[in-house]
Amino acid sequence: MRCQFCVDVHSQKAIAHGASKQEIAEAIAVAMFIAAGSQISWTNVYGKNIYDSIFEEKEPEKPEEKKGCCGE
Repeated sequence: MRCQFCVDVHSQKAIAHGASKQEIAEAIAVAMFIAAGSQISWTNVYGKNIYDSIFEEKEPEKPEEKKGCCGE
């Protein structure tokens, strides 16, 4: 993570061992999620943990009622 040289080296080794571009992209995505998780787990926004903000239960938004053909 956070090392372009490492990504290049490991990607080339993976290709040499038969990994597809899709598999490499998936591995990079997993690394990104792990990196993000390690950063936001301790982050508080306005005194509230970011995970609580992301995963809190929210009421579904109600569609706006239209009035007539032009919204009047």
